[in-house]
Amino acid sequence: MVLALPLVFSCVRTSQSCRHGVQAFRSLRPFAATPASLASSKFSSVLNPQNARTPRIPVLRLRPGRSGLVRAAWGADVEFHPAKVTSNKEEALKQHRLVIEVGKLAAEYSTPGQFVQAKRRAEDKAGFFAIASPPDLDSGRLELLLKASGATAEELCALKPGEEVLVSKPMGKGFRIDTIPVEQYPSILLFATGSGISPIKALIESGALAGRRSVRLYYGTRTPEHMAFAQSIEAWSSEHGVTVLPVFSSSDDGYVQDAFARDENVDPNSSGGTAAVLCGQKEMTVELTALLKERGVDAILLNF
Repeated sequence: MVLALPLVFSCVRTSQSCRHGVQAFRSLRPFAATPASLASSKFSSVLNPQNARTPRIPVLRLRPGRSGLVRAAWGADVEFHPAKVTSNKEEALKQHRLVIEVGKLAAEYSTPGQFVQAKRRAEDKAGFFAIASPPDLDSGRLELLLKASGATAEELCALKPGEEVLVSKPMGKGFRIDTIPVEQYPSILLFATGSGISPIKALIESGALAGRRSVRLYYGTRTPEHMAFAQSIEAWSSEHGVTVLPVFSSSDDGYVQDAFARDENVDPNSSGGTAAVLCGQKEMTVELTALLKERGVDAILLNF
């Protein structure tokens, strides 16, 4: 009787780890055993579930190839594809607006609030970035807002037009606006902090909020210099009917949840149903969710 031990493959940065993994693989031998020896061995849990313990599975670490196929933390395969940078501009303080040519991958982007994973090289750790441009099946391009924080994001912020980046297909459920129909929810409250404005921008510019009686955006950043897409605010108001309320935490404004709490112009119960869309730091979403529910707003959308 021979037991075949399973192997788990994962990706690391260095070729040295790869060589060690290959050596470990070569050192493995089939385990030949009789039922008697199994009963008294550490493999007895295979035959007797009562003896089962958490198995120790050998790990072979290999560097991924050009295809960039890796296994995500939750077990799903993520395939990375080469894309080309078409523009990279500083959008706000320590934030870059990166436009990449992704070809047919753009057709996978259907809902504002979706994201991509991106990295410079196959062996690098990927970052997760919400898509800032509205869905456009024919454009072949995606726009990302990158905050220059962390090795991956900093390296992507330094890319020049014409250079290559590896990206996944668009992922995530996005903002399910179909669950808050305009007839039932004529008023919408939007909340975004920092780079969380990225998917909110995509939502506004997609036209998915058209026909609402009222759309208010509480947009929080540390200072005016940290406010990405500031030049788009006028168009959000004139073309999409969004009232934008900037909130700067370095001033007396506090945070967006503070601004909403003291805003006397908002009564969720005064104009029919009200729904909310949130994107930002966890503390903000937790506090706002509790505050919104206190005010009778139960339809709250997140993009994750």
